[in-house]
Amino acid sequence: MKPPIFHRDLKVENVLLENKNFKICDFGSATSEVFDPSKLGKEDQANKFEKYEKYTTLIYRPPELVEPLLKYKINEKMDIWMLGCIMYSLAYCKHPFWDCQKLAILNAYYRFPEKPQFSEKLQDLIRLLLTPNPNIRPSIFEVEQLLTQYDNLQKIPLNVILSRMKLRQLKSSKINMLILRVII
Repeated sequence: MKPPIFHRDLKVENVLLENKNFKICDFGSATSEVFDPSKLGKEDQANKFEKYEKYTTLIYRPPELVEPLLKYKINEKMDIWMLGCIMYSLAYCKHPFWDCQKLAILNAYYRFPEKPQFSEKLQDLIRLLLTPNPNIRPSIFEVEQLLTQYDNLQKIPLNVILSRMKLRQLKSSKINMLILRVII
């Protein structure tokens, strides 16, 4: 739609399964209002962020809502981040930011559990959705295109920033495995 409508509170609890179809519910916080913090004074900015805190669930909040000083435009791409949190939660039965640590959210610092084991392609799709900078986070149209072609793709294309994040996650995982071997 033009302007796009975004849900603002996508979370596992707001996704229903009916007759093998997933449906989104609870549109009470949906809006089409884009908010650019860099164009508002401190008081107006604070009022807007206070409103977002009321309408969004903390562990699903994207970096642009966690840290106003980033001055990222707040728009429909926040739903993409939340979709990444949902996919991670469904795959691993836990939330990537379960402890609500601000720095973890800002830096998209999370780890993929060793078990269950999912393909690198699925993990890269989750990485793509959890892009911390909304300016380079994919749009819903880009996500839809990836999902339409998913079975035919060898891998999910990651930009330089996400490739570095992936490398950091892989190194962290290997270090943890070494520590466990030493302890055991």
